Parts: sequence; C-alpha cells; structure tokens
Amino acid sequence: MRHMTARLCLMSVLITGIALAAHAAPGIQKEPAAEHPGGMRQPQSPPGDSGPLAQLNHQIQAMRAELHAQLDPLQAQVKALHEKYDPQLKTLEEQRHALAEQAKPQAVQSLDQQEDQALAALGDQEKADAEKLHQSYGDKRKAMQADYAARIKALEPPKH
Repeated sequence: MRHMTARLCLMSVLITGIALAAHAAPGIQKEPAAEHPGGMRQPQSPPGDSGPLAQLNHQIQAMRAELHAQLDPLQAQVKALHEKYDPQLKTLEEQRHALAEQAKPQAVQSLDQQEDQALAALGDQEKADAEKLHQSYGDKRKAMQADYAARIKALEPPKH
C-alpha cells in the first residue's frame, strides 16, 4: 500500500510538472496581449497579418491543443485513482487514529477533548471578530464613499 501511494504521488507530481512546464516558455519575451475569450492571452497582431507573428500564434495554438489532447486523459486517470484510493486511505487513517486515541491514558484523552473544545471556541471567537472587523471596514468604506460623493457634488456647478 505504501508503494502504491508513493507511485500515485510521483505520478501526480510528474503530471503537474509537465503541465506547468508546458505553460511556461522560458526565454520568450511577452508582448502586450489581449484577453482571448477562452481565457488565454494572445499577442496583438496587425489586422490581416499573415506574417511570422500569425504563424507563431497558430503554431502555439496547435501545440497547446496537442498538449491538452495528451494531458487531459492523464489527468483523468490521476483523478480516477484518487477517487478509488482516497476513501480507502481515509478509512484506514481514521482507524489508525482511533486506535492511537484508545491507547492513550484516560487523563490524556480528557485533556485532548478539553483542548479540542477550547480550540473550537477560539475558532468561533475568531470568526465573530473577523465578521465584526469586516462589517466595521464596510461601514467606513460606505461613509468614505458618501463623503467623497458629497465633495464631488459640491464641486459641480449648480444646475438651472
């Protein structure tokens, strides 16, 4: 089981590395680019240009399509392996944790429970404080916007 998990991790790292390497082209200077509808950025080329820039754009697009044609099935395989093994691993890890907890002396178990409760209470307090802070800044933001809107209105010439 340990060897299978190591292999899965290695496969995942390799696939991620391949994907990242494919998207990072070192040494290429980027030109000002426009947002492509598919989320990809493409350099601006003069209208009707069929020169080297257009050829490179076509070559890049074709290579990316080829990359995804090969990469997507591998990512699907990794996802399927995770879906297969992750629940089993989680169950085994939970069993291991339960056995480790049962092996602890009762006094330690009691302290662990107290610690869990104290940490949960602290987490709840943190969430409440964060919400109050968020609300406070929201109120300040609205007041500031209203102040600047009033200043702008005061600078406008009176309407007749």
